[in-house]
Amino acid sequence: MYPHGSKGQEFARSSFLLSSRVMRAWGRCSYSLIRFHYATATEQSRLTQVLDDIIQNDPHSMKAHIAQIIMDHDAPENYLSNILNYGCVCGCVPEMIYYSDTHAFYDQYYYEIEELRQSFEEETGCAIEVQYDLKNFFAWFAFEHTAYQIATEAELDF
Repeated sequence: MYPHGSKGQEFARSSFLLSSRVMRAWGRCSYSLIRFHYATATEQSRLTQVLDDIIQNDPHSMKAHIAQIIMDHDAPENYLSNILNYGCVCGCVPEMIYYSDTHAFYDQYYYEIEELRQSFEEETGCAIEVQYDLKNFFAWFAFEHTAYQIATEAELDF
């Protein structure tokens, strides 16, 4: 098909070598992807179980409310990861975007938020300094801190 030593033959040979390297690499990658998918599925089921337990044990608590919000997403682990990596400030929690929503959350869970604030200040030895709207700040603080507690209970690594 190609004359011996021609550029076309070299291109065909190099294309074959490249495609065989890609296929070998894909074989290694697909195994890694399968392992990753399995680990993610296992973590998802563990997270789902933790969320179910939280909701069942104390359905009217702030933690159960947050667990339900996380559970309502298609990929709870990814959603929880976004909360922990970017925080409520990025808008990833639709229920915590508007002041009316964060103020209502703060009012509803005031005593639980205060307990979180006090325990955080005792653990760190530093007072929390609010730099803007108090209710919004502590609603985000409580949501993110509780999300972190849930991730810890589910033994997730973020």
